[in-house]
Order: sequence, then structure tokens, then C-alpha cells
Amino acid sequence: MNRRKKVGILAAIVGSVLLLALMASLASTTWAKPVRTEIPAIPVLAKYCSDTFVARGQSTQFTILVDHLIWPTDTWYSTVLTDPIDANLQVTGVGTTRGYATWVGQDVTFTLGTMYPGDLATLTIDVRVRGDAPQGYEVTNIAYLKRCGYPTIKSTDTLLSPWMFSICYEQKLPLAMTRYP
Repeated sequence: MNRRKKVGILAAIVGSVLLLALMASLASTTWAKPVRTEIPAIPVLAKYCSDTFVARGQSTQFTILVDHLIWPTDTWYSTVLTDPIDANLQVTGVGTTRGYATWVGQDVTFTLGTMYPGDLATLTIDVRVRGDAPQGYEVTNIAYLKRCGYPTIKSTDTLLSPWMFSICYEQKLPLAMTRYP
């Protein structure tokens, strides 16, 4: 047998063996089983301020949304949101659609309790800008969400949070001028 025929036969044998191995692996289901991993629930924590500019003595409101997305399967236990309010603001009231809210001085705490997938909580903090607050000062306010067994999440970790406003000068309209004949 010449050398060329031997190489051709050897190539055909190797190709057949590789084809059989490939077909056997395709028939097997072990390689196709996905690895099951638990996806941790990533909350949507959004914080908004009702105004962009607020003058001394005026009031505004922060609204915080805590959304336990529907697709995760885990439950959050001992869910608490804390919000240290800037010293240039005075807390005048708090509200929540879930659990209860308290404040002591500048520290606001929302105790949300157990949250199941699909649960949503809307939290509000009413504040008034103090009379001695510096004008032009940008108030940055960050809320912190804690859940048992998970790391703390800050409202600045998401792109959904325009949490800043500026303390501006109180604007007064100019006196109207009257034209006389």
C-alpha cells in the first residue's frame, strides 16, 4: 500500500472516531444541564426630591421607592431603611405605605419588616430648609436599605435617584410699572 492511501485511511478512521465521540456527547444530557444558581434579589431603591431649587424657610419632600422585584424568589426579612437628613434641613413629617416610620433629630428610620417578591413601599420625608442654611448649597441626601443576610444598598447605587437640590435665593417679582397717559 502506498503512503498516500495509508494517510487517507488513517484520516478516515480518526474522523470517524471523532464523529462518533461528538454524536455520543450530543446524545448525552449531562453537558447540557445548566448550573442552577440563585440570583440575589436586587432591589430598586429610588429617591426623588419634589423640587430642584428650594429657598430658606420653604418646604420640600423626599420620596423613596423600595421595590422588591418580582422575578427573584427570596424573601427579605427585617427590612429597614435609614436616612440621615442634612443638618440644613428640619424634618417636619414622615410617611410610609408599609410598616412604620420614626425620626429622632436628623435620623429617619422606616421599619418595613418582611417584604416578599413583588412588594413595593413608598416612603416620604417632609423637610423645611432652615433659615440659616447657606444659599447655593447643594443638599445631597442618601438613603440606606438593610435586609437581613444582604449587604446594605445606598440610594446612590442606582441611576434612578436625582436626590439633590440647591438652596436658592428667595425670588421676588419686580414691581409692576403702570403707564399713565
